Amino acid sequence: MYLLMSLHFADIFPPGDMATIKAVYELELVSPKATKEEIITFMQRFSPWQSVATYILWNSYIQRRKLKLE
Repeated sequence: MYLLMSLHFADIFPPGDMATIKAVYELELVSPKATKEEIITFMQRFSPWQSVATYILWNSYIQRRKLKLE
Protein backbone atom coordinates (compact mmCIF):
# COMPACT_ATOMS: atom_id res chain seq x y z
CA MET A 1 0.00 0.00 0.00
CA TYR A 2 3.00 2.30 0.50
CA LEU A 3 3.72 2.32 -3.24
CA LEU A 4 0.10 3.17 -3.97
CA MET A 5 -0.55 5.85 -1.40
CA SER A 6 2.83 7.46 -0.98
CA LEU A 7 4.52 7.07 -4.33
CA HIS A 8 1.31 7.14 -6.42
CA PHE A 9 2.19 4.27 -8.72
CA ALA A 10 -0.72 3.75 -11.14
CA ASP A 11 -0.32 0.13 -12.19
CA ILE A 12 0.70 -2.07 -9.30
CA PHE A 13 -0.96 -4.77 -7.25
CA PRO A 14 0.62 -5.63 -3.88
CA PRO A 15 0.19 -9.41 -3.63
CA GLY A 16 1.48 -9.35 -0.04
CA ASP A 17 -1.25 -7.01 1.24
CA MET A 18 -3.56 -9.26 3.22
CA ALA A 19 -6.49 -6.82 3.31
CA THR A 20 -6.55 -6.67 -0.48
CA ILE A 21 -6.24 -10.44 -0.84
CA LYS A 22 -9.04 -11.01 1.69
CA ALA A 23 -11.26 -8.53 -0.17
CA VAL A 24 -10.72 -10.44 -3.43
CA TYR A 25 -11.91 -13.63 -1.71
CA GLU A 26 -14.78 -11.94 0.20
CA LEU A 27 -16.17 -10.35 -2.95
CA GLU A 28 -15.90 -13.76 -4.64
CA LEU A 29 -13.83 -12.42 -7.51
CA VAL A 30 -11.82 -15.64 -7.59
CA SER A 31 -12.35 -19.19 -6.45
CA PRO A 32 -11.94 -19.74 -2.68
CA LYS A 33 -9.10 -22.11 -3.58
CA ALA A 34 -7.30 -19.61 -5.83
CA THR A 35 -3.57 -19.24 -5.30
CA LYS A 36 -1.71 -15.96 -4.97
CA GLU A 37 -0.50 -16.38 -8.56
CA GLU A 38 -4.10 -16.77 -9.78
CA ILE A 39 -5.09 -13.60 -7.95
CA ILE A 40 -2.17 -11.74 -9.54
CA THR A 41 -3.31 -12.99 -12.96
CA PHE A 42 -6.88 -11.90 -12.21
CA MET A 43 -5.74 -8.41 -11.19
CA GLN A 44 -3.76 -7.98 -14.43
CA ARG A 45 -7.06 -7.50 -16.26
CA PHE A 46 -7.26 -4.07 -14.61
CA SER A 47 -3.95 -2.92 -16.09
CA PRO A 48 -3.01 -0.08 -16.48
CA TRP A 49 -5.20 0.80 -13.47
CA GLN A 50 -4.39 -2.00 -11.03
CA SER A 51 -3.70 0.57 -8.31
CA VAL A 52 -7.24 1.94 -8.59
CA ALA A 53 -8.71 -1.56 -8.38
CA THR A 54 -6.45 -2.32 -5.41
CA TYR A 55 -7.56 0.83 -3.59
CA ILE A 56 -11.23 -0.09 -4.16
CA LEU A 57 -10.60 -3.60 -2.80
CA TRP A 58 -8.69 -2.25 0.18
CA ASN A 59 -11.47 0.25 0.91
CA SER A 60 -14.03 -2.55 0.68
CA TYR A 61 -12.09 -4.50 3.30
CA ILE A 62 -12.05 -1.47 5.63
CA GLN A 63 -15.75 -0.65 5.10
CA ARG A 64 -16.95 -4.21 5.71
CA ARG A 65 -15.28 -4.15 9.11
CA LYS A 66 -16.37 -0.60 9.92
CA LEU A 67 -12.79 0.31 10.71
CA LYS A 68 -11.81 3.93 11.17
CA LEU A 69 -8.48 5.09 9.81
CA GLU A 70 -6.91 8.17 11.28
